[in-house]
Amino acid sequence: PILFRRVMVEILGKELVDKFGLFTGRKERDTRWLSNALAAIEFLKYHNVKDLNGTSLWVLLFRRLQYYYKDWRYDRLEELIKQVSNDSVIFDMYVEAEAAGYFFSQYEWHGKNGEYADRTSYR
Repeated sequence: PILFRRVMVEILGKELVDKFGLFTGRKERDTRWLSNALAAIEFLKYHNVKDLNGTSLWVLLFRRLQYYYKDWRYDRLEELIKQVSNDSVIFDMYVEAEAAGYFFSQYEWHGKNGEYADRTSYR
């Protein structure tokens, strides 16, 4: 994680790090729709940061990290570059991020209870 963040700061520069903050990854969980939606939102925030050639921050980051690794991680980074360059993967991330609106409203509906809540709850 330290190398990842250091390289990300090198690519973004201080101004964009101050604007966007540093990426905080989340593990994907099959049963955790809310965490997956939040991870998609975070991914897309940085995916839309591009250099003058239109290359995504993720591609720049993974290419730079390949300089540090020459083992299985190099191959994994190559696969990640293919994934983040694939339009259907990016589209899926947008769908996942859009689902967050639905899931947030459901979470608020069922997650808030008591006499001070705006809505009723099952809890």
